[in-house]
Amino acid sequence: MVVLTELLEDVSNEAQDDSSPGRPVVGEAAIDAIMLGAPFDDDSDTTHKTPQLPPISSVITTACRLQPTEPPHLQIEAGCVWDRDNWSCAYDAVFMSFWSIYKNSPPGWRNEWRQQTSEWNDFLGEAFDSLLAAAQNGQTSQAALSHKFTFFREMFRDKLSQIDPVSFRRHGAALTSVCRILGHILNGSAECEPYLNQVVACDWCGTSMDVRCSFSLIGSTQTLDKYLNDNDISPPLPLQTAVTCYIQRASWEPWRNRCSTCSRPPRVESLSIPEMTWLWVELCDVISPIIPSCRLVFGLPHQQQVYVLQAVIYHGGDHFTARLSSRSAAWWKYDGMWMFGAPHVDHIENEADLLKNDDRRAAFLLYRRADFQD
Repeated sequence: MVVLTELLEDVSNEAQDDSSPGRPVVGEAAIDAIMLGAPFDDDSDTTHKTPQLPPISSVITTACRLQPTEPPHLQIEAGCVWDRDNWSCAYDAVFMSFWSIYKNSPPGWRNEWRQQTSEWNDFLGEAFDSLLAAAQNGQTSQAALSHKFTFFREMFRDKLSQIDPVSFRRHGAALTSVCRILGHILNGSAECEPYLNQVVACDWCGTSMDVRCSFSLIGSTQTLDKYLNDNDISPPLPLQTAVTCYIQRASWEPWRNRCSTCSRPPRVESLSIPEMTWLWVELCDVISPIIPSCRLVFGLPHQQQVYVLQAVIYHGGDHFTARLSSRSAAWWKYDGMWMFGAPHVDHIENEADLLKNDDRRAAFLLYRRADFQD
């Protein structure tokens, strides 16, 4: 693994070099545009892009709304900049989502998370610590911070591509599977998803076995039809309602309907959820019948875990964007196409508003363990 701290000085120097190819040159006058999340003017060339500023009335309205929501230093925070030649939006959305989760988490959670799948989490944690230090440094310019975000994104992308160059193409205009990226961060395997662990036992022959029941597809229409329609619950449903019904059914209906030894019907002996610092829920490809729940409780007979929604990744028009939650429960919109990749404050009336981000639909909900003891 490359030692990140040895590369920081080079990154900082590069950020100050206006001659770096493919890097936007931005003057001090653009800082106000960062706060508003103004996108670059696509008609301008790569090295001399200017922000499309909104009308004066919009500037006044947005600025007034920003002030009571977040501390001023967060208004000019940068992020990963989208690579238009080698599409990076999937990596941008995942990297920024975990940056936000890490930033909002207590030290104990960070340490626990970094120990799980250390090949990925320790690498990301080291990058996030460097970014936190840079963001809190009043001497770091927005351009320099943006270069740091993009630099670490590139390292993350390189690491994935080295492991699986087919799934994580390094060059060209090709979308990447966010589900596979999340799978690697969770446990190093793209095929293994978050799950419930069901122990089924056979009273006929005494056989007992563990069965994994995936819940990352709770947003799937097929799963809802199978587990919820007989309860006469019509979509749209809060995710917490779907989870509760799913657990109730899984507590008595065996995931395997035949014993592997005698082929008799087994019974559910116990149900548990693994100790995870975070989890994700993948919504279906069509309009989701699920409304995101900001708080998710897995209440089992002898176990309970509480999670809070920290990020939502959206997809549409061959592009991924994200919404990021803050400690003050405000929401920020992120799009790597915006200047400096800077998130900006968003106005959310209710949880149903999280299903859409402009013309893109919610595809992944990322939750952080909230009942973790620091």
